[in-house]
Amino acid sequence: MITRVVFKTAVLSLLWCIAGTAAETAGGAPSIQKAIKRVEVDSRRLSWQPGGALSLGTSPRDTVFSIGVPPDSKQTVMRFRTKLEPLDREWQEYGGEMFMTIRFYNQAGDLVGQKVFEAHGESAGWNGTLEHSTFTHRREAVPAPPDAASLWVVLSSAGGPTTVGVYIIDDVVVSRMSKTNGAPQVLLQSPTSEDLAGLSAPNQAPPGWEHDGTRPSMARIVEAGDNPKLKALAVLDDDPMSHAEWHNSRESAARVAPNESLWVEWNEMYSIGVSMDRDLTYGRLPPGSYKFRVQEVSLLGKPTGREASLAVLVLLPFWRATWFWASLAALAAASSVLSARYMAGQRMKRAMARLEQQQALERERLRIAQDIHDDLGARVTEISLLSGMAEKNARFSDQAREEFCRITMKSRDLVAALYETVWAVNPENDNLEAVGNYLRQRINNQCTQAQLSCRLHISPLPRDIEISSRIRHNISMAAREAMHNVIKHAGAAQVTVHISFDGNLFAVSIHDDGRGFNPSADPTGYGLANMNRRLEHIGGDCAIESSPGAGATVRFRLRVQRSDPPANGAASQPV
Repeated sequence: MITRVVFKTAVLSLLWCIAGTAAETAGGAPSIQKAIKRVEVDSRRLSWQPGGALSLGTSPRDTVFSIGVPPDSKQTVMRFRTKLEPLDREWQEYGGEMFMTIRFYNQAGDLVGQKVFEAHGESAGWNGTLEHSTFTHRREAVPAPPDAASLWVVLSSAGGPTTVGVYIIDDVVVSRMSKTNGAPQVLLQSPTSEDLAGLSAPNQAPPGWEHDGTRPSMARIVEAGDNPKLKALAVLDDDPMSHAEWHNSRESAARVAPNESLWVEWNEMYSIGVSMDRDLTYGRLPPGSYKFRVQEVSLLGKPTGREASLAVLVLLPFWRATWFWASLAALAAASSVLSARYMAGQRMKRAMARLEQQQALERERLRIAQDIHDDLGARVTEISLLSGMAEKNARFSDQAREEFCRITMKSRDLVAALYETVWAVNPENDNLEAVGNYLRQRINNQCTQAQLSCRLHISPLPRDIEISSRIRHNISMAAREAMHNVIKHAGAAQVTVHISFDGNLFAVSIHDDGRGFNPSADPTGYGLANMNRRLEHIGGDCAIESSPGAGATVRFRLRVQRSDPPANGAASQPV
């Protein structure tokens, strides 16, 4: 009787997709073809006719297929897998995960650490049914945290808000490693198949174990495996917005000692996916014919027999066509005949361009600054954001996330350098007020990143005093070098900055309360020589005052004229 109840429960879980399909049939079933909701090529949405082929054009950089539950479907939960033939050799199912976790608690009952073993996709022995799939054995080493006193074993489907599927575990054993190469000491063991056979209902918890989660009823006992059939703990999750879990009770928690080495081994089988609208992105597709297939599968990952497909075509680029190379050869021949006349015309154009260059130079600088900011800066920022998200993606390995972290840091440094270049070449910043504003922002950002307290004292700076991009660039780089030295060498807690303009003297003072040093004993320390060269290059001077234990002060001074162009005579020359 118990066996029939358990089997009936598993069968009912398998029929959730079939029931939805029957309901659609009764009300005029919509086509599963509508599971392909949208196709975009390089951010441009395409339309197609049912049964026809869809052209993606030539050399598509990014092709996005959006799939999900058809809008007119009576089913709210559907699980799909996809394949782009002939590119994908196997069916793809992205997203969704469940996990088996070892949680550690201290003497006060607080969680102090955990080791998560993720499961996603399908286990090696899975074939779409509970009865004929086989368990896979896993064995993992787990160190206890320094303040651990007890542990729990948890089986959960809380790996994502849209996760559906099944995860079954059997014969979980947590052992303490022997320090003398003896047999491990068993600390905690899950109920055996014989223990579970004595329960009267699939949702009844065995002694020492509890089901939990937002829908505990999805944590149940099932009969799985073929040779032999075993009763085991399982989570049958058919609700994308809920989760369930099994865990041992607090009273049966295993006692552990801090920092001791443990073994955890168990048998598992699973089929895990998601029920949600999602996008599948393919990079540059070579020319050819493709078929994008979307196959509906049940809760246990077994095909239901319903499938959507779309034929797509990537065209051959024109530059690989025969007519293009013939035209190119004819053009090259004509170009050689006209080359002499062309060179003569170019010499005349260059002479005229030199006369107009001075007037057009400011407009060109502004255009360059805008292009760098709007195009290149935005693209590098996008790279930083994408690598940052990938860095937090738990599905990637630790090594991959470290690589993504390095990409994020490098791209952020590149963004900062690009925006500094934009500021330097933008002619709208060729004035003293803009220099003061930029130094304030730059120094404040550096202090924030280095967790330094910063005090800024900036006197009113006139906007009508012109400062060339070359002078602005050297002042900003010298200030950056001074702040870099403070952050790297000074060991300071606070930085005080004074920026002033008195008469025709522009002055910048940067003081830190760090360890200080002896300038005469180390004249090249703190980048003094480099800052001196920058200030001398633009007609200014740099001085430093410091002594051991008394911090350091770096001063930049530059004389500028209110009515005259800068002394270097290069106010309109690009950096």
